[in-house]
Amino acid sequence: MAKMLVVRTRLNHDGTEASVTFDCGTFAPITWKILPETRMSVRFSEDISANFALLAALPFALRLGVPLHVKGDICRELLGNVENLIRFRALQNPSRASRIEVNCSGTYTRRTTPLNTEQPYLIALSGGIDSTYALATNWDNENKHLRRNLVAGLTIRGFDFPLGDSPGFEKMVERITTLSLHHRIEPIFIETNWKSIAQHADVHWGTYHIIALAALLYLFERQFGGAIIASDFSYRQDQKMLQWGSNSIANAMLSSSIFRIEARGADVGRTQKVRRLCSSGLFDNLMVCWEGPRDGKNCGRCTKCLRAMLAAYSQKCQLPGPFPRAPTVADALSVSLDGDLARLFTSDVLEHWSRQDGLLIRSVLLWRLRLASLSDALRETSDHCRELSDFLGEPSDQTRLEEVLSRAHSGTAPDRERLKWTIDHKPAELSNAREDLSRASRQVMRLEASLDVMKKSASWRVTSFLRRIGKFLGLRK
Repeated sequence: MAKMLVVRTRLNHDGTEASVTFDCGTFAPITWKILPETRMSVRFSEDISANFALLAALPFALRLGVPLHVKGDICRELLGNVENLIRFRALQNPSRASRIEVNCSGTYTRRTTPLNTEQPYLIALSGGIDSTYALATNWDNENKHLRRNLVAGLTIRGFDFPLGDSPGFEKMVERITTLSLHHRIEPIFIETNWKSIAQHADVHWGTYHIIALAALLYLFERQFGGAIIASDFSYRQDQKMLQWGSNSIANAMLSSSIFRIEARGADVGRTQKVRRLCSSGLFDNLMVCWEGPRDGKNCGRCTKCLRAMLAAYSQKCQLPGPFPRAPTVADALSVSLDGDLARLFTSDVLEHWSRQDGLLIRSVLLWRLRLASLSDALRETSDHCRELSDFLGEPSDQTRLEEVLSRAHSGTAPDRERLKWTIDHKPAELSNAREDLSRASRQVMRLEASLDVMKKSASWRVTSFLRRIGKFLGLRK
């Protein structure tokens, strides 16, 4: 493995292609290319700085845990922001980021043009819920101080939309062009292999995608004063999702003295964004499907489609809209709730549910969310019981005791002081405690196994739930 990652920049003669190369040869060159579908006359400037190279190579250096040296000039403000970003990532997710040093051939501080809201801006535009909301709200009367002079929308082939998928991408171009012209901005289409190279290097996409997006935006730092990116979560949701690449803290560390990157949409959750898009007539043009057949349409079956369909249903949007059909109870039963991200978005749908009908679908989602939380609690209790049981079989060790007790969950663990006194002073009660904990551990494991069986039984889920609904409705009558 290289002791230092050294990168260089390169542009072709007509300004339509740019690349970053690694001197060590560990990774293939990262390339960006302006596609012919671009309507706007835009090129990569010859006097562009190496800011884009710094951001493009940073995730690779963090993954390897080696210093990064960029052959080129870097904005001093951006360099300082990147150093803070490195510290933040190393603290938030140490398994995917290391504290590294970053240096370059030279730095600059001079701002080429005054920074003001009349400078031309571009927006990263995928056609999904978040970016479409950010575009629609730029001219919102309620946010006049946040208005920017948007003149272009940037869509990327090689991020959400894969490389080499021509038929689907052609339909995507049509959608984005329609959306862009509706808001009187010009579409720009870029192709890059950054994601494919990152995947081969085991660089986690969810952690570093926002840095890769910022690198691409900096290729236009000479033509635009800044760019708008979409926030994935609200400020309140950020508290639970700081490990995700795009959040209010990390996004604020991507700007330089001559190019500002501003995140929009963190004031609301995704369900509220869907409601706004439905009321403004932009819902029918949404493209959220990145897991289906990639044919340029929303498949209506993948996780992202189901989430968006349920969010739209909860806000009384006219369905099916951009989807092949409206959501059903079967969709509420099958939509994935694995992981914090899936549960956060489902909780957001339930929190902002605004329709009076649809009780069955809402209740299924609520019931499944509670079941998932119960499953997690049982697993945590089981793990805690096993740990205490193992500890009680070891020789007495005060330091080890404190570690075990500090990790105990207050809602499920025995009283700490009583347990500590028991372990230290009463060998007889220690033996009883060991037996009690072993018994509790076995009981929790049986409950856990039963829960897994129940979760896999579709018939149990449906019949049990419908019986409860019937009983509930009977009581109301």
